[in-house]
Amino acid sequence: MSDVVIRMMDLNRDLEALTELSPLEVKPPVHFYVYPTLVAILDDIIVGYIQFTLTPDGILHSLAIRIERNYKGRGIG
Repeated sequence: MSDVVIRMMDLNRDLEALTELSPLEVKPPVHFYVYPTLVAILDDIIVGYIQFTLTPDGILHSLAIRIERNYKGRGIG
């Protein structure tokens, strides 16, 4: 079993995969330009992301995890 890798989003290589996780009607791509986004990668596939705002309390804007494979219990969330 591979480990989940967490890294900052790279718009040039990640935007297409992120819009697959959250289609345009759910989240316009501009959100990925505005909010810091961390991506979760498993087996070289983006399997989730989280968007947040850095404040003393922190604000969670969005969280998405792929469901088409058996990713449950793999430590993505």
